[in-house]
Amino acid sequence: LLSTLALYFASAVAFQVKRTDSFCHHGQALGKCHQSIRDIIMDPTRISRDLDAFKSWTKENGVLLADGLDLSSSPDGDWFISLSKPIDEAQVLMTIPKELRLSSTTIGDELGSDVLEAVEYLKSKKLDEQSHQFYLWIRVLQEYEKGEASKWHGWMKSLPRTFNSAVCMDEVELECLPPFAWSLAKMVRFHHEAFLKAINMIEDGVLSDETKEDKEVLLWAFNVVFTRCWGKEDFDDKNRHDLVPMGDMFNHGDPPNTFIDYDEDTDDCHIILKEDADPSTPLKLSYGHSRVPSKFLSIFGFVDESQSEIFCQMLVADPTKRHVEVGYDTDKMLFDTRDGTIADVVFDVTLYSILEQVPELQEKFYRAVVDKNKDTKNFLRRQYHLETCIMIKNHIDASLKIFEEVLQRCVNLDPAEHPRIETIYKHNLFFHQTFHKAQGNINAMIKEEMMRRKERENSVAAT
Repeated sequence: LLSTLALYFASAVAFQVKRTDSFCHHGQALGKCHQSIRDIIMDPTRISRDLDAFKSWTKENGVLLADGLDLSSSPDGDWFISLSKPIDEAQVLMTIPKELRLSSTTIGDELGSDVLEAVEYLKSKKLDEQSHQFYLWIRVLQEYEKGEASKWHGWMKSLPRTFNSAVCMDEVELECLPPFAWSLAKMVRFHHEAFLKAINMIEDGVLSDETKEDKEVLLWAFNVVFTRCWGKEDFDDKNRHDLVPMGDMFNHGDPPNTFIDYDEDTDDCHIILKEDADPSTPLKLSYGHSRVPSKFLSIFGFVDESQSEIFCQMLVADPTKRHVEVGYDTDKMLFDTRDGTIADVVFDVTLYSILEQVPELQEKFYRAVVDKNKDTKNFLRRQYHLETCIMIKNHIDASLKIFEEVLQRCVNLDPAEHPRIETIYKHNLFFHQTFHKAQGNINAMIKEEMMRRKERENSVAAT
């Protein structure tokens, strides 16, 4: 299971954006220096975020917005990018100057040998790709220490104080997650624990002891980085991640109607509209992790119910390259959330697993799939259709039983004591509804196949 999950976490665990077009002195004075921002971040009475102050800060720092574009807030306190007038496709909605961007490659170069031991520790934990988020985490903490002297003070004051991600869940809430989501949550928590150990390996002077021992601030900064940074496929360094103030205010949507582009001349960040939009159109960026809602819950702390298809959660104990070639992929092994349609590749991967008991037939089926020999593939699919359906049904039935159990656990808990339980309930219900639809489909397939076999048996007997 862990090896499989590592495959799912191979991509960075914050935004994954695909291009679709084209220091305060340490010592006794430190507490005074950043106490004000700690009060803002950690004050339990601070419920609202200062929208107007943040917009003024972005304007003062050169962020440019298209005419009709604005940052708005909803009654529940969520912030989102909105339109007050129609805008045509391909228009630049927003430009954030490079000077306002926090880039992991630049920060890593600046930190250099001061964090070498810490990064080597992360590598020993097989968290090589998270070293860039570690650089960002250190920089956010450094800017936090500067307080009002930080260039990013206005942005940091605007950020959420609380999060619903896996690192914030209590043990009772974690036990309300189904196994796959629980495993992803544990993986995120493992990343956090590794960061907490690594931060004590950085050189003296990078951060104060006070900050390194402040678990609340460390957790807050961890969430800031992992919920707001993004990576791009066309970055020179595939592990590079950026924190882009104001750009990070776009909500998630899949498919998105905006995309990110870096100016070749100025290196400024542009957010560009992919299609015509009017004031009724929500503006969305894709955070990646499409079709795996449990990742959104673990990393970002919300449930994306807009996904039309989700990963069926069938896991192979020891997946090989051949499993992947047959179709073992979270983007392919899908259940349709609308009608429960089971993706064709689910049947392929299931049959390939069944045929492990007959190596020569497994090899024959594998060759048929990779060589696109439809006749041979369909022949074997028909021959073992009932067995394949029964195995898929067993997975669905077992999953539904678990979803029902964790849903009941959620119902029995008080949201006042466990504030993330309502989000977890929403996640579990989304899966239960989708799998219930898939169950209806697979039951119908089994019934039809059994009737077909019965008719064939009767026909043979008659002759």
